Amino acid sequence: LKKDGRYRSSYGDYNRDRSVISIFGRRMHRSALPPKERILGVRSGGEETAFVVRDVRKAAIVEGNVGNVPIVLAAVDDDLPVVAFERTVGDRVLTFSRADSLQPALEDAETRSLWRVSDGKAIDGPLQGEQLTRLTAHSAFWFGWYGFFPDSAIWQLSR
Repeated sequence: LKKDGRYRSSYGDYNRDRSVISIFGRRMHRSALPPKERILGVRSGGEETAFVVRDVRKAAIVEGNVGNVPIVLAAVDDDLPVVAFERTVGDRVLTFSRADSLQPALEDAETRSLWRVSDGKAIDGPLQGEQLTRLTAHSAFWFGWYGFFPDSAIWQLSR
């Protein structure tokens, strides 16, 4: 297959031009976010939220609710993907911070247990062996997410 794009991929130019949202040159007017803003979309509890990826990375840890489900997003290293978990264990809602450890980990404020970011498993502390439920999170451009979920809430850092 021959690649005709300037950067050996016909999608190279498309990905670099933040104003064009389709191969037919369509544009999105009056949008809450730039059309090609990278978001992580989470659906839970019958609701949707688009998390602006660059803002999640700046914050490193984002806590909130999607629908009635308490969640945590973790972006503890630029080389790792942003992950999303429910932050409830049993009937307890946990509050997380970045852990000071050799591997990417979180620490909950309630029990000071240490949680592995890669899979949400508690690896030390009173909750050792417990598992956070991983949420399905969709990496997308804003315009794509908005096309399916126009009533989606948007999370971004306060400006």
